[in-house]
Amino acid sequence: MAGMARLSIFVAETHTIMDRKERLLKAVLKYTHKQGLHNLAMGRLSKETKVATGTWYHHFQNREDLLEQVYLYCRHNLAQSFRMNPDTEKSVKNQLQTAIQTAWEHVCKNPEELRFIVEMEAGSHTSSAAMRESILYFEGLHRLCEKGTHEGILRTMPAHEMVLYIQHMIYSALRTAMNKSAKPAAESGPVLSEMIWQALKARR
Repeated sequence: MAGMARLSIFVAETHTIMDRKERLLKAVLKYTHKQGLHNLAMGRLSKETKVATGTWYHHFQNREDLLEQVYLYCRHNLAQSFRMNPDTEKSVKNQLQTAIQTAWEHVCKNPEELRFIVEMEAGSHTSSAAMRESILYFEGLHRLCEKGTHEGILRTMPAHEMVLYIQHMIYSALRTAMNKSAKPAAESGPVLSEMIWQALKARR
């Protein structure tokens, strides 16, 4: 019983630490959304967020580690938004279009996350190790693309290139939407998913 009690305390403390760290990551997203990556400094961040500098350094080694952790957080959230199970009986087309639409809905609700990803990658702020780790997050989408190619439904091209294409199409759609209005519309998800499908489907 004592062992179970200690385990429960450990789990509760772990969840508390994770929740606190997630709040910090979200605070960075809010800050960089307004100020940009180039204006991010630990001292200024501490002042703007009213979180002690020591708290930041307790969770992150330095500015670079902080940015990388936010990047991985955003990439993980994006990957999770591609809800799918490539082993189901649903068609590849149905699964792919549904996954793209749910991902687009996530992007519409959290545009600052995708903008952070784009800015990090455009400025070469991300280490190769973080890039490799983030690619693993999209394993389900990768498997679906492989399945589609194997069945002759999708074009003959490496699955990782398809995954990158899908992400870049979503990035492009977000930029276009943000240039036209203050917030992208989730209703455009079906149109976006159809465009991507038409580009990736096998030519008969």
